[in-house]
Amino acid sequence: MAGAARTNELTGEAHRAFVGDRTDELGPVWLGHRLTDSADQSVRDFGRQLVMDMLARAGGSRW
Repeated sequence: MAGAARTNELTGEAHRAFVGDRTDELGPVWLGHRLTDSADQSVRDFGRQLVMDMLARAGGSRW
């Protein structure tokens, strides 16, 4: 989560290298948007949903 916050702190080449492709799932920009969208959730619920999303992407769609 700290990485998502850094996207606004870095500039220039460091920002480009850190952020990478803005469409990368699980990248810092994606996570920052996810945190903003989930601001009304508890940390526990956010973490649970994040783990479920990662398992689904790994082929564990039965979760």
